[in-house]
Formats: sequence, structure tokens, C-alpha cells
Amino acid sequence: MKKFFTFALLFGGAQALLAQTSNDVVPSTPSSPAGEIALTVLIGLVILAAIGHMIYELFITKKPAVLNLTECQEARKNAGLNPMTGSEAQALLDKMVADTNSWTPFVNADGEDDTIITKYSQAKKTRQVLAEVAAAMPDDSDVIECYNALAEVYTECTKRKYNASTTYIIISAILMVGLAIMSGAYEAIAYCGVSVLLYIMASMTPNYILIRKELKGSRGPKFMSGFIAGILTGVATAETVTTVTKWSDGSTTKDVDNSNFWISLLFSIILFVVLALFMFVLAIVNYLRNYVFHF
Repeated sequence: MKKFFTFALLFGGAQALLAQTSNDVVPSTPSSPAGEIALTVLIGLVILAAIGHMIYELFITKKPAVLNLTECQEARKNAGLNPMTGSEAQALLDKMVADTNSWTPFVNADGEDDTIITKYSQAKKTRQVLAEVAAAMPDDSDVIECYNALAEVYTECTKRKYNASTTYIIISAILMVGLAIMSGAYEAIAYCGVSVLLYIMASMTPNYILIRKELKGSRGPKFMSGFIAGILTGVATAETVTTVTKWSDGSTTKDVDNSNFWISLLFSIILFVVLALFMFVLAIVNYLRNYVFHF
């Protein structure tokens, strides 16, 4: 229910933003000032909430601390606790092993059966197990070694990687800045900057999502890069019709028709402009994919 509410709120905000932009171009019936203010505040809160969430995940969330045997022994002593018994240490080891067994199975590079984090739920559970082990202040070397190994895998699997289309960013930025200069609407440059920033942040994908795609064999080119390549290929392969006419006096004339190329080029430019203007919407989609629904 929480995820559905988040999706509905963000999608509604995006639709409202597009509707408001459209109203600036096409005259419409007067609307209530209070309604416009409420809509603006809602959109602003949605955007700020998404930005705050991404900033927290990218720059504030800390990875699990590495445990040191000497420090743990000292911490346990300062807390007035007796040295950990063998059964207590084994219970913590069993908990960590059980957690890794709940991960997604795969065959590693050595041809051995192994497991890896590929889901948000798995990452969340592992973080909880790590917190429980650390809170127990273990002074057993085996427990600490297992904990640190588990923390290393968790950190690597939850690390975020840039997964945006650089080609899309460059083309969109050039088009939006060019349109802003030609139309004199320089606030569009600010919109472009915000859209690019949000798109990049929203496209920072957790490793476990990329690992899941790779295990499924679907780790191909980025969708937007492939889409743009398809558009450019369409322009490059547009048919040029050459007609050769042979007249009765033996002479010939050649007529070259490039209309297909120019039509394809015009269509591509229009499509690129639309994609550039909708970068903000794509940023919201990527935010939902990488930060809310994790797919």
C-alpha cells in the first residue's frame, strides 16, 4: 500500500506538471488561485521528497562498520559482559549462514554453487542480521571474520552504479539549451539542469538489480541508448530514390529524391525534442524503479 501510494503521488505530480506546462501554451478557462497554489505545493513536496530520498541513499546511508577483534573485546569488557560462550558464537554464525542461504543461487566463475543478493528484501534482511551481530559485540574471531565477509558482500551488492544514457543526456541538453536560446525562454535552461541532475541521480542503480539482470541474461545496452541508436539508424538508412530517364534523342537525366531522408530527419528531431522535454518524467520513472520498487 505504501509503494502504491508513492507511485500514485509521483505519477499524479508528473501529470499535473505536464498539464500546467500545457496550460501556459494553450489558453484555457480560468482556474482557482487556491487550487493552483495547492497543486504547486504538492508538486514541490513530491519533488523535494524524491530528491531527499535519493540524497539520503547516495550520500548519507553508511555501510556496515568493519569489526575488529581487539576493539570488540574491549567494548564487551567496558559493557560489563563476560566473554562470549561457544554456543553464543555458534548461534551468531548459524544466523549469518542461514541468511546467505536465503540469497539467490547461481553458479560462480569456478563452476561452484553459490548465492548472491539480487533483491531488496534480501539486502534488507542481511543489513538487519549484520546489525544484530554487531550489537552483540562478538569477541570470537570466527564470528568477526564471518561478519566482515558478509558485510563486504552486502556493501558490494548494495553499491549504486551510474546506469543512465549519457547519449540521451548530451542530446537532450543540446536541444533544450538551443530551444531556450532561440525562444528566449531562458528558464528552460534551469529546467534542463534540474531534469539532467534528477535523471542522473534517479539512474543510480543498486548492484543487486544489475546482478539479477545479468543472471537472467538480460544485461544488454541501456534502453534509452538503444532507442536513440534506433532513431539515428532510421535516419542513416532512409531510402534515396534515384530516377534515370532516357530520352528519345539518346540523352539521359537523373533525378534524385531525398524526401525520405528529410522526412526521417525531421521526425527524428521532433522525437528527440519530445524526449528531451520528458526527461523529468523519465527521471521519476527511474526513481520509482531504483529507489522505491527496486526492479
